[in-house]
Amino acid sequence: MLAGVDSAAGDLCAILHQCAEQQQVAQQAGSSGVGAVLPVEMPRPAPAVLDTQNRRLFNSLVFVDAAVGLWEIYFEVLPALAIFEEVPLWTYTGTLDG
Repeated sequence: MLAGVDSAAGDLCAILHQCAEQQQVAQQAGSSGVGAVLPVEMPRPAPAVLDTQNRRLFNSLVFVDAAVGLWEIYFEVLPALAIFEEVPLWTYTGTLDG
């Protein structure tokens, strides 16, 4: 978890450093920087972050697929369980009041 935070902080520092360099270049070229369009390259996310996100997405999809599959099986089998209402499990004969 902390590795992702350190990586994100490092990426942010790199972006800020790149923006500062681009502003200096723009000012040296005679531009005030106001209204000027400065291209910013977005850094690529770390492969470990992508792997974690992909794994979470895959696990979520497997869970949803399993839940839907179990529901479909349960929905199809439930009416067939009504046959067990006809099977007596035990009988009890007794006398009431007398």
